[in-house]
Amino acid sequence: MKTAVALGAALLALLILEGVVRVVAPAYDPSGSLAFTYLPDGTPIGPPNAVRRQTKSTGDYDVLVRFNALGFRDPRPVESSTPESIFVVGDSFAFGWGVEESDRFSDLLQQRLHRPVFNIGEGSADFDGYGHLVRYAESHGAHIGTLVVTVCMENDLREYGPDEPERTNVEGLPAFKNFLTDHSALYGLIAAAIHRSPPLERAASRAGLLVPNLAAIAGSDASEDAVKSSVERLRALASGRRAIVLIVPSRALWAGTDAHRRQVARTHETFTGLLRQAGLPVVDVRPEFEGTGNPLGVHFRADGHWTGEGHRIAAEALATTLIP
Repeated sequence: MKTAVALGAALLALLILEGVVRVVAPAYDPSGSLAFTYLPDGTPIGPPNAVRRQTKSTGDYDVLVRFNALGFRDPRPVESSTPESIFVVGDSFAFGWGVEESDRFSDLLQQRLHRPVFNIGEGSADFDGYGHLVRYAESHGAHIGTLVVTVCMENDLREYGPDEPERTNVEGLPAFKNFLTDHSALYGLIAAAIHRSPPLERAASRAGLLVPNLAAIAGSDASEDAVKSSVERLRALASGRRAIVLIVPSRALWAGTDAHRRQVARTHETFTGLLRQAGLPVVDVRPEFEGTGNPLGVHFRADGHWTGEGHRIAAEALATTLIP
């Protein structure tokens, strides 16, 4: 009985604290946070005609994301495009994760070329998802003159079968953390406090409660079969189109052991080489990133996505390829 009373009191206290945080610190209220959904055919989209807030508990970013009627992060309807229009498709890098809409490489490219550039990237997709997004846009009147396909070397390369794999649920501690992130302002406040205190962050890392930013890619690399399969999937996506592949280099090129970095570099070179052999134009920003002297510096401190500087470099590299 006493245990039940104590648990009930603790739960009530947490609920009160949750309400207080939502009122006193509305910035941590997750009710308006960013989330994606899937159409019945598997097309990933954002919430149509909605504005969502995208934040990182580490303080890396805090931006508003606006979606159009189709769930794309682009203010224009795709039917306003023309055969001269450029379309960008991809995952969170194309979407512009963590940066303002105007700072994305697609928007910067439009300014540079003085040509319409539409962005149909979404936060969670792979090559099959990109195909869905392209067909979805075209079914609503998109005229795709040039298609820029953004390829993230950290998670896009895999063995693609004849059927798309089922989306698997995250389980265990990561699932619990995702649930709290999506539903609890109190958790957001506590997470922010931990990330902004190096001693607390180190303690949480030692306890296994969080994974350091670069540790998640320590063993990442694609197999030879995954590389070949991914090239074939890209060829199918680009078939019949004027397509350009924008390579998002893996951060594992510049972090981890020397042996692993060499292996990741070989995978990078093999993949881009096979794409070129297949006749697909490739824009690889790896040299430009390394030319800064600090390639990891074009990524957020505690997040693998590009800062505005990374997007600027990508826009310039694409513009050089697209200008006749």
